[in-house]
Amino acid sequence: MLLLPFGAILFSLLVSAYAVYKGGKQPIIRFLVIALLFLSLEQVLLCWRLLVILPSNALLAQQLMQVLQVLSLCFALAFSFGYGQVYGWERIKREKWLLLATTAVGLMITLFPFGEQTSGLPFRSESGWMFELGLRGQIFYVYILLVSTLVLINLEKLLRSSYGRIRWQLKFSVVGLGTFFALRIYQSGNALMFSTWQQQLDGITAVGLILASACLVIGLRRTAEGIDIYLSTDLLKNSVVSLIVGSYLLGVGLLVALFRYLDLDYLVEMSFLIVAALFLALALISDRSRQAARLFTQHHFRRPSYDYRILWNRFIGSTSTIFDETRIARDVVRMISETLQLISVAIWTYDASCRNFTLSASSATLDEYWKEIDPIDFERVLNSSEGIIDLDDIEANYPEPSRFRNNTGCQYLIPLKGKDSLLGFLAFGQKVGHGDITLEDRELLDVLGQQTASALLNVSLFRKMAEVSEAEALRNMSAFFLHDMKNLANQLSLTVQNLPKYYDNEEFRTDALRVLSESVSRIKRMSSGMLLLKEEMKVRFAPENLNDFVEGILVEMRSEIGGLVKSELREIPLVSIDREQMRKVLVNLLLNGRDAVKALPGSKYSGTPEVSAAGQENSEAGEQGKFPICVSTSRSGTGVILEVSDKGCGMPEEFIREKLFQAFQTTKQQGSTFRVFLPAAS
Repeated sequence: MLLLPFGAILFSLLVSAYAVYKGGKQPIIRFLVIALLFLSLEQVLLCWRLLVILPSNALLAQQLMQVLQVLSLCFALAFSFGYGQVYGWERIKREKWLLLATTAVGLMITLFPFGEQTSGLPFRSESGWMFELGLRGQIFYVYILLVSTLVLINLEKLLRSSYGRIRWQLKFSVVGLGTFFALRIYQSGNALMFSTWQQQLDGITAVGLILASACLVIGLRRTAEGIDIYLSTDLLKNSVVSLIVGSYLLGVGLLVALFRYLDLDYLVEMSFLIVAALFLALALISDRSRQAARLFTQHHFRRPSYDYRILWNRFIGSTSTIFDETRIARDVVRMISETLQLISVAIWTYDASCRNFTLSASSATLDEYWKEIDPIDFERVLNSSEGIIDLDDIEANYPEPSRFRNNTGCQYLIPLKGKDSLLGFLAFGQKVGHGDITLEDRELLDVLGQQTASALLNVSLFRKMAEVSEAEALRNMSAFFLHDMKNLANQLSLTVQNLPKYYDNEEFRTDALRVLSESVSRIKRMSSGMLLLKEEMKVRFAPENLNDFVEGILVEMRSEIGGLVKSELREIPLVSIDREQMRKVLVNLLLNGRDAVKALPGSKYSGTPEVSAAGQENSEAGEQGKFPICVSTSRSGTGVILEVSDKGCGMPEEFIREKLFQAFQTTKQQGSTFRVFLPAAS
């Protein structure tokens, strides 16, 4: 019995040293190393427990082993959160409180004296020490079962998210660790079922650790680097796989029955089951096995290699609604790698402004050197070729692509071209098991390359349209700004014109200073608004007395519309408005009305209003009591109507129908009415 734990100690220490050698600088690998060291210490304590005679010493060893189980499990959980992921370390940081809480709960269960760990002292049976579990012991194994399940969930997510060469690199590490923690779950379930910890269960731990160590060595080494019947792809593959798995499990069951008939040791039987389960898991996730199943169905059922309807629907679903080059490249790479069973697939996109190629997605881990590529040789090759390019055919003339093949494992290139421009290229290598790229594969890859180029071109055009829209929005905002500035300039111009005549009038000077002060304030507010163009425009509502607001505007604009406007302000409730924005609306309506009535042929309203010495406007229309512009307020249901009407030239029906609400469209050729409906303030 001592041979197994000694072997587990040796294997785990060797794997720890190898992990430090291969990836000691990676923080995530350190979690794995620490977990393996704790598991080694657990096996050391198991050796001591096997040798002790006193029950108290056996109980102490068991308690210390449980502490080490908690620590190794928590470090393995941290490793499972980050292993093989681009932002693995950031995810571990994000889950730090969960990890700390998991560790604290485990240590509390093992160290704090609540309830009984075991029901009395252990006793020795023919198979070794046996521990009857108390309440705390049962809680401990529930804890082990739950956390081990969480580790398995993380490992499953990692394996299901990988594809191509990345899956080839990760699968042994994931399956090795997954097997070990699946055995932890089995041990915990067995202990909870019988409320007893038996020594045979420790042997299972040792066997699992040896197998996990062997798988980790391989994983760490890889990470350094006829009837005419047509069935659907999924049904066909699954039926073949189900047949193989069923036959395999039947064979394993017969062998286990044979072991029991021969009355072999329980540990031998369990070791065989563990090894059989491990090989089955590896076979089910093996790219070679899946390819063999596909080739078998192709050969015996005479069907196309690919289900093109499913493949095309998947491609359209992955690229039609995405407007990001990196996401499109990542989805295409994954689909090609999984569909054609290619080890290495990658997409580089071309930036014409910088004249360089940038790696957008890859199914394999590449050196930093190849994430940005010298474009000289590649530009000539890609621009002068159509369809799939075999790098062996151009090796003599272009040395850089040949070096690219040797370092990335990609043997073929497909140019990704728009109408008249190079968008990038798709590179891929050999099939799993060094299978040949068939004519059907080439045709499929060629079509997928063209469709990928179309998707990338759409993204490029969409980006250019967004830039044009931004520029157009900036021009419109500038035009609004200049329009408001023009209104201010007109107001200031009238004040300056009247300044020589009425400078000695104190009331005029006071009014002129007020106009200047308000104009400067508005210019500042407008300038601040232009500086905040990148931010979302916010309308700041506040309760206002609309009649007082209108009277203030009319007083403010006396020098521009004096004698032309009459007001009919009825009793209304308070309204919620943005004072500055509503001011712009009313001022523009009044100025447009003034321009419209002055533009009438033979208009008696043309000319600039004069201001008397008392600061009041003189106007023929005012003297006669005829006002061509009217501003009125009234109540309508739960709201208020602000109406500006004039007796000007009005607007043609065509203009009202097609251009009325387009910016900067105007005509000055029938009277017109503008109404603004305002909800009453609550």
